[in-house]
Amino acid sequence: MVGNDDPVLWVWHPRTGRQTIIFATPSHRGWTFLWSPGGQGSVEELEVTATALRQALDTSQP
Repeated sequence: MVGNDDPVLWVWHPRTGRQTIIFATPSHRGWTFLWSPGGQGSVEELEVTATALRQALDTSQP
């Protein structure tokens, strides 16, 4: 966790070393995770969100 009391995570891919910061923000459907470049996912669909984040950090993914 980074950002003291702010809902922010710093994550990295163990094999590629690519990293990003994830912001958790309230939305009309609950909480949404946002990360660069342009990624986002719902807290209600954590498996889909985790897959999208993994693909964003894995350089071997299309």
